[in-house]
Amino acid sequence: MFIPGIMGSNLKSVPEAGQESEPVCQVQVQVSATGFDHEGAFKVMQTRHFTLYSLIKIAAQAKRPSCVA
Repeated sequence: MFIPGIMGSNLKSVPEAGQESEPVCQVQVQVSATGFDHEGAFKVMQTRHFTLYSLIKIAAQAKRPSCVA
């Protein structure tokens, strides 16, 4: 999967599951860092696109509440 405008053009696209190619792997890492201008970082449109994409991916995996028909 390659997302233009979010991932750099020099990054290798990840094959979809089921395709005959390299294995699909996922890694989750939590890091703590200080000294960043968070407000200033979101002035960059690529940062906004990546954040929106990430939130949509998280929301898509959420289970639907039982109180919602």
